[in-house]
Amino acid sequence: MLLVAATTGVDQPAMAISALVGYLVLLTWETVAVSKGAEKELEWSSN
Repeated sequence: MLLVAATTGVDQPAMAISALVGYLVLLTWETVAVSKGAEKELEWSSN
């Protein structure tokens, strides 16, 4: 993302804010799923 922002004419603060908002949305989504009882099956731990 930093490479894209540095090599193109993308507004860097807007890109940083959108990345942060995207991260917070995914974190919230995961938190809600876990609080409802969803459990993630980790491939590397299911041997």
